[in-house]
Amino acid sequence: MSTTAYKKTALTGGGASALDGIDGSGLLDGDFAFVTLSNNLYFYILDDDSAAAESSPNIISPDANAGNKRWIRQQYYPYNAAKPAFLAKAALQADVTGDGTAYTIVFGTEIFDQNADFDGVSTFTAPVTGKYFLYSALYLAHMAAGHTTTIVTIKTSNRDHPNYYIPVSGTVIPGESIFVLSALADMDVGDTAYITFTVSGAAKAVDVQATYSVFGGFLVC
Repeated sequence: MSTTAYKKTALTGGGASALDGIDGSGLLDGDFAFVTLSNNLYFYILDDDSAAAESSPNIISPDANAGNKRWIRQQYYPYNAAKPAFLAKAALQADVTGDGTAYTIVFGTEIFDQNADFDGVSTFTAPVTGKYFLYSALYLAHMAAGHTTTIVTIKTSNRDHPNYYIPVSGTVIPGESIFVLSALADMDVGDTAYITFTVSGAAKAVDVQATYSVFGGFLVC
């Protein structure tokens, strides 16, 4: 039983140029389709017993005689989308924690962002499912003897990747500290990642210094 390839220029709408306009009665499991739309190329394979709810652009149901047949989008992306990489730098953020407040760090200056997946503020959004190497260096200042615990975390949609700094009780903490942390994170398409930190035990006086404070990452596989 041979498969058929289709080429369309729209995903929905039911017309002759739309993927959902192909009559389901003539579709076979494993048929595939290419859709060119807004300078992007989408690749689909037909699953004849999927029965999944339609969710464009990832799942497309034929308008006519669909039954359980669904077009399932495959992970084919242009070069830049398949190779996301970014690096952003923080500016001074003063008096953001110290009293137990969990603070999301702003990295407002993009050094590079290969596929516009970093929002220019704090958050990276995965354009494809895969394993991502994420890293951050943070320069924190104005920590005092009363501050007892520091927790710096790479937070992703699937899990937290924390880095702890717990001073010995009764000792004086250096007023300035540099944290370097990284994570190999499993991320699904649309998952997010950002950096938070919490300092506890005393006044809300701890700063994020601009020097050395960066957040970056890239797709590994």
